[in-house]
Amino acid sequence: MWAVTSSFIKNLFNLDNLSSILASVIYSCNYKLYFLWLWIYNEPDRADVIIFNEQQHNIHDENIHTKLQCKRKYCEQCRIKRLVMYLYNAKHSIDVAQLAISHIDMYLALEDAWLRGVNVRIVTDGQMVRVRGTITYYLFKLGIPIRLESSGFVLHHKFAIIDGEPRILELEQDQQRWYTRLWSRTGFVMTGSLNWTRQGTMKNFENVVAISNRSVQQFYQPIFDEMWIRFHPLEIEDFEFRDVENKIVSRIATQINDVRKFY
Repeated sequence: MWAVTSSFIKNLFNLDNLSSILASVIYSCNYKLYFLWLWIYNEPDRADVIIFNEQQHNIHDENIHTKLQCKRKYCEQCRIKRLVMYLYNAKHSIDVAQLAISHIDMYLALEDAWLRGVNVRIVTDGQMVRVRGTITYYLFKLGIPIRLESSGFVLHHKFAIIDGEPRILELEQDQQRWYTRLWSRTGFVMTGSLNWTRQGTMKNFENVVAISNRSVQQFYQPIFDEMWIRFHPLEIEDFEFRDVENKIVSRIATQINDVRKFY
């Protein structure tokens, strides 16, 4: 009996165990304090509606306005800047569900987030990773985990969850954190009609809604998580490159470098 008690006391006062217990207690208190703050003050709901419908006669305008103070009602470049701003501002996680991703600005924003240590996951359609102009290959080469819908159904979703509360709590479960990161972010869901393509931002009538409502985040996260479990991880064989496709990849690489120089 004494041996068992002695062993328990030694384990209890082991520095590693003590640190783990202390971290767990402090994290729990911090987590409860955060939700008490939400209950008292409520997290303010923010909403942003971004419209893409440049008029036909302006589509090929070489002098397109790029300043945020632009007075034009529908400036493509200003709308793109507003859209990628949410990706650049991500602090902890980005979950993307998109039919097609070929816009260079979206690639650069996701690349920036990934290299900053943001947890990025992407689900997309299995056929669209092979279409002309896709940047999925480059996202894959970065090491970003990507999963494909390849059952024959079309993944037609167009949403992203940025710093969502459920995802951050999931990430924190495996970490011995002393405080929750929920304090240091504002979560957003971006959804609408827009595919992340130049066709969508330049030539289509499209909309994107970015909303910070916690209930909306909690609604979308299980939808993404279910797809993440069901879909298979993207492999290099899924691209099936041929000579012509290699030329396309080379052209996209040149475009990415050109855009980097611009910014």
